[in-house]
Order: sequence, then C-alpha cells, then structure tokens
Amino acid sequence: MRKLVLIALIGHANNDIFRWRKGIDRNVASCVNSHLVFIELKRRLEREGHRVATIDMHDLAEADQIVFCDAWPLEPHFKEFKRRRKTLHARTSLFLIEPPITNDFSHRRSTHKLFDRVLTFDPTFVDNKRCFRYHYPENVLTKAPLPVTFRKKKFLCLLGANKYSIDERELYSERKRAALFFEQTKEGIDVYGPDWNGRRLLRYPFLHVCYRWRSALRQILRGVLRRLRYVAEVAFNTHPLSKRALRGYSPLEPVAIMSQYRFSLCFENGAVPGYASERLYDSMNARCVPIYLGDTEILKQVPPECYIDMRKFKTYEELYAYLRSIDERRYAQYLRAIGTYLKSAEGKPYSVTHFCEEFYQKLIKE
Repeated sequence: MRKLVLIALIGHANNDIFRWRKGIDRNVASCVNSHLVFIELKRRLEREGHRVATIDMHDLAEADQIVFCDAWPLEPHFKEFKRRRKTLHARTSLFLIEPPITNDFSHRRSTHKLFDRVLTFDPTFVDNKRCFRYHYPENVLTKAPLPVTFRKKKFLCLLGANKYSIDERELYSERKRAALFFEQTKEGIDVYGPDWNGRRLLRYPFLHVCYRWRSALRQILRGVLRRLRYVAEVAFNTHPLSKRALRGYSPLEPVAIMSQYRFSLCFENGAVPGYASERLYDSMNARCVPIYLGDTEILKQVPPECYIDMRKFKTYEELYAYLRSIDERRYAQYLRAIGTYLKSAEGKPYSVTHFCEEFYQKLIKE
C-alpha cells in the first residue's frame, strides 16, 4: 500500500494547492502563487509511490508523513497536531517558507523540536540531522513571455504590500523610503499592492510590538527607535504616498506587470540569511531589470550583469542618476545577460526541479 503524505498549508484545503489557480496565465505564472511548485512536488512524490493530500482530507492517524508548511500557533490543524503528537506514528516535518520577520514562531528552536525533520532556507539552523537546507523554488521563463520595447516601457515599479515589523532585519521601511523618494522624481514610480495609504486598526500594530517585546526592549535600550517609529508611521499613515504613485491591487501576475517597466524595485521583506522570495526571478522572467536588496545568498547564483545591486549605492539620488544613465543599448545588455542566465538556470539550486528533489531527499525519503 502506498504511504500517505499530508501537506498542511494555512488557508488551503480540499487538495486545492495541487491544482492550478483559476485565472492564472500559465505563460507568466509565478511559482508559488500559481501552485506550480506544489503541483510538481506532488508529481515527484507520486513517482516514488506516495499518496499526497492536504491535511484536511484525512485523519492524522492515517498519515505516514505529515509536513507543515510553516507553523502557525493558532491554526487548528497545528493545534490538533500538538495535542496528538505523541500518539501519531507518522514522521513529522516542518517546511519553512515565511521569514522570521513574518512568522517568528516557525523559526524558534523550541518549535523545531516538535518535528522529526526541518527544511529551512536559513543556513544558521542547518545540522543535517534534524535541520536541512533548501533553496526557495523559482519559476524560470526562458523566453520573454510579453516582450515590450525599451521605448514603450514605463520607468519603475514596485510590487508588494506595505507591511511593518520591528525585527531588526526588516526591509519594509526601506521599501517605503524608496517609494517616497521615487514618487518625487520626473519619471515617478508605480506602486502595486495593498495598505500603502489609510490608517490601520491600531490593535494589530500594538499586538505586534507586544508579541515581540524582547526585540522592542533591546532597541529601546540601545536607542535604536527607527523601526518602532515606522510601525507608528504605518499605523497612523503619517507619510502617505501620493495618489499618482498608487496603482492598488492588480489581478495580473507580477511578471505581466513588470514586463511593462524598465526597472523594478525588488526589495525583500527582510535581509534574512538564505531567504529569497520570488521577486528577483519574477523581474528577470518579465525581462525587467531588477534593483535588488536582500540577503546575498541568491546573488551567488545570479550573474551581476543581470541585476542592479542596491548595496552599491549610498543614496537614492545616486541610484536614480544611474538608472537615468542607462540607454537602450546598455539596457539591451542587461536583457541579454538575463536571457542567457535563465536558459541555464533549470536544474540549478533555485529551480522547481531542484527544490522537489531536495524536498524528497531531505524530508520524505526513508
């Protein structure tokens, strides 16, 4: 009889993560957003003789393996798992997707001890006994799906929600600072995503600071108040973006949006060791030159001719002057480098194929 693997991903049930999301254009699909990575993962595990389902489809006692995609302390399936953990015969694993800036609970060593195996992007946890390393899976579009000429492209875009965190590694505040600068330039910036303007319910920022009170106290004692001020700024919307810059929510895939622009501000949620979201690859897939800020691990895989490294610029004035200096000929050199790299990227650490193999070998294989 085939062994049963249950996958727990918050907000997903009835095996929906193993089906393409409705309305997603497969030609420009992002890896995680479209469920592509979970579709390919299911195929990989089934080739090894496993049955795969979301955690709601079976009782926990039926499973041979249970994999939680992040651990959320108040999520019902996780609470049930904790209550029944000692009576289950299944091997249990934790697959870390969100960075500690978003979900601190998943990255605690005390949480890791609840599981037999942990798959993490953070090399500081890796011991190759309980904790194993993986690379965030990215889609690779070897041909430009929506080619737009240099002259028809708009100048600059930014995709992402306006969030906040008092974690010292966060880059949310830097993302907002960049948007505020570029909206004052001649070309401006187009910002896609929710929560950039308007007051928040104050209880959520308050609860966030209370939950991370140790970090807040350390910053107060050191006199480093920038991130605490930013939480207050977001809560009270004291530095709103102009309506001219805001594009709100778009139903289009990120690749489709970015393809209309010459440059994209690809700032990660935080500079966390080993953490790299889909932003850099989405921009390259769109043949939009990324301006990247985040952990340097992913940049070891991508040639420097494919992106603009924000760390090389001391100010946004310097970055802006450099962007304006890039003519059509220089821009074409970036795109050629991106195209060459993407043709060779399949099978490398950040590809979907490589991820599925890492997942199987480090979590599932006996």
